[in-house]
Amino acid sequence: MAVLKLAQSQILKLMTIKPTASVLPCLNSVRYRKPRWVPKAASKEFYVREPTPIDPVEYEELKWRYQEYRNTVEAIRMHLAAEIDKKEAVEMSKQVDTEAGWDKMVELTEEWNKETAVKREKRQAEEDLIELETQKQIDKEKEEEMMKMLTKAEQRLQFEKKQTFIT
Repeated sequence: MAVLKLAQSQILKLMTIKPTASVLPCLNSVRYRKPRWVPKAASKEFYVREPTPIDPVEYEELKWRYQEYRNTVEAIRMHLAAEIDKKEAVEMSKQVDTEAGWDKMVELTEEWNKETAVKREKRQAEEDLIELETQKQIDKEKEEEMMKMLTKAEQRLQFEKKQTFIT
């Protein structure tokens, strides 16, 4: 399959059609990579690459510089780890302080709750006494009213008996 690119940036795929002489000046060939299943070219089949020559002085210099670089990076990494450890220690101490503060707040809240409970119980007892006295007063008033009603009823009964009593 021949793939050709037109000058107007269009791709023309030609399978069995051969381009005519009038189309050829407008076509550019497009180069793609060789697919994996296609074997090596015959001219490159037995090619062995020669290793790049290494200058021993330059090699030793690069080796030393690379080791220096690795030491520096490791030192920076250790320094950052130490900084992180310091921050974590500070955060832990803050957390311990926060927990101690939390314990103090809980104790203070419990103390306030106890004081409030004592005040509430005292107030509740006073309200109960007032309620009891009020109830006694209401009962007394009802009893007095009942006594008045009974005396009125007795007086009316006696008055009615007097009217019908023959002497």
